[in-house]
Amino acid sequence: MEKHDQSYLLYVAEFPIYGMAMVSATQFLVSGGGGHSKYGVQNLLQLVDVGEGNSIGKMISSHESGEHAINQLHFTSRGSYVAASQEDSLCLISLKGNNFGVKKSIVTDCDAEDPHQTCSVFSKSGRIVVTGGEEGKVKAFFVPKLSLVFDTNLEKRVESVVYNNSNLRLAVAMGDEGVAVLQSKDGKVIKTLKWKKGASQKLCTFFSNASTPAEMLITVASEGRANASVLLLWRTDSWELVGKEKKVCTAPISCITTNAKGTLVAVGDVSGCVTICDTQEFKVQTRSKPHSLFVTNIFFKAVEKKSTQANKEAATNAKIQYVLSSSADQTVMLTPVMKKGSTQKLIFILSALLIAILAIVLLKL
Repeated sequence: MEKHDQSYLLYVAEFPIYGMAMVSATQFLVSGGGGHSKYGVQNLLQLVDVGEGNSIGKMISSHESGEHAINQLHFTSRGSYVAASQEDSLCLISLKGNNFGVKKSIVTDCDAEDPHQTCSVFSKSGRIVVTGGEEGKVKAFFVPKLSLVFDTNLEKRVESVVYNNSNLRLAVAMGDEGVAVLQSKDGKVIKTLKWKKGASQKLCTFFSNASTPAEMLITVASEGRANASVLLLWRTDSWELVGKEKKVCTAPISCITTNAKGTLVAVGDVSGCVTICDTQEFKVQTRSKPHSLFVTNIFFKAVEKKSTQANKEAATNAKIQYVLSSSADQTVMLTPVMKKGSTQKLIFILSALLIAILAIVLLKL
């Protein structure tokens, strides 16, 4: 695979990639296009397969999304549905085998000036899909009928929505109005988290692991449009802020995710960089610049790598973690997660080896 900094090229689309969703360990969806601008770039949704060995991806199915590009995606394995944000609407698309089919489309955002659905996310069970948009409403619908569950008006543009691990809460980022925490069953606001006056919070993600006292919430905050983002850590049992804000990259963050174990957090930023940190202290583990334009989506991907001993008596499977990132530069890149201190250990080993060689040479003199 072609290498870019510490990352590897996985797929090149014929359009700017705005939406991305993982389907399985070897398949993902990408979407984007020229939008309504008539630049000659088709608006497409594609299913891509990369195989077991993370080879260059092969497009195995394509769906033309019509006049408007799909700007954001989410996938659920229950029923194999894709939730697509397209202009002011939610489009529910089925994926059976390698075949796409539009199931249903409904208008979810009715903002008077600029109607636009900004996000959609399935519940962990896949039975409900939640949307947010420009007019400031969070709406939940049953899948696949798309009958309304609740409609909560937060009166502020919804930037992003995410479910917690237990499926009981939703975190809704609202920019300079902070993050609203909702009950997922009825959309009732439990708590609104605000940081500094005038600060904006546009992204968030839940995680938990054995070392955390409760489920935790990470939010991405900034104090100005051009300022670099910082990560904030909140306890969900008391909604208290844990420690101080942490700056992990020099450009505004555009996307965020955590791994399944809740031990790592990865962010993409508007400069094209991918940064991976631990969730305990936000210490940087890996930093790479795989993209020439802003990162639009980011995911953790676990890949099994077989290693056989020289004597061929035994073989072991080691889990190597990777981060997949997409960008408006039309690429999907693969960045391996470097183990903490691996570079320092390598330098130490090489230094010790060099000293040993010098010692042997001096003894022979």
